[in-house]
This record gives sequence, C-alpha cells and structure tokens, in this order.
Amino acid sequence: MKIFISVLLLMFSQQCLADKDSERTNLANIVKELDHIIEMVDKVKSDAPIDNRISFQYGRLKNDLVLIRSGIRDHIEKSLSLGRDIKALNHNYIKKGHK
Repeated sequence: MKIFISVLLLMFSQQCLADKDSERTNLANIVKELDHIIEMVDKVKSDAPIDNRISFQYGRLKNDLVLIRSGIRDHIEKSLSLGRDIKALNHNYIKKGHK
C-alpha cells in the first residue's frame, strides 16, 4: 500500500507543472484506476481464506481507497475556497486473531 500511495504522490507532484485541464484529466484517470483497484479488492476478498490466524483486512483497504478516490473527486469538482473535510486513512490492514 505504501508503494501505491508513493506512486500516487509522485503522479501528483509531476502534475504541479501541468495546466488545470491536463491535471483534471490525469486525476480523472487515477479515479478510474482506483475504481478498478476497488473491484479487484472485492474479488480478492471473496477468494481469501476465512480461517487464517492472521488475516488481511480487505474492508479497511477498500474504505481507504474509497476515501482517496473521494478526495480526488472533491479536488476535481470543488474549488479550494470551499474548504474540505479531510479524513485519516486506516492504514492498518492486518488482523491477528486466534485460530
């Protein structure tokens, strides 16, 4: 996940030099990719074993991806002067339990 966020941040930093229309187009493309990734998370979750002692928390990952996607959409659609509520990501995707 850290790699994914790093790639997103790198893409955003390169866009600082681009014009607004180009930035919006590129951000819209990222939103489309996030939609695809969210679908992949749902698929992987449905195939994941249930009885592991340590399990990956797909729901938390999906929630964080949805938050990232929402933040990008807000940026595309809203003016900065309107202000935004920023929510923290979960970033804890491992659940240790007893088997």
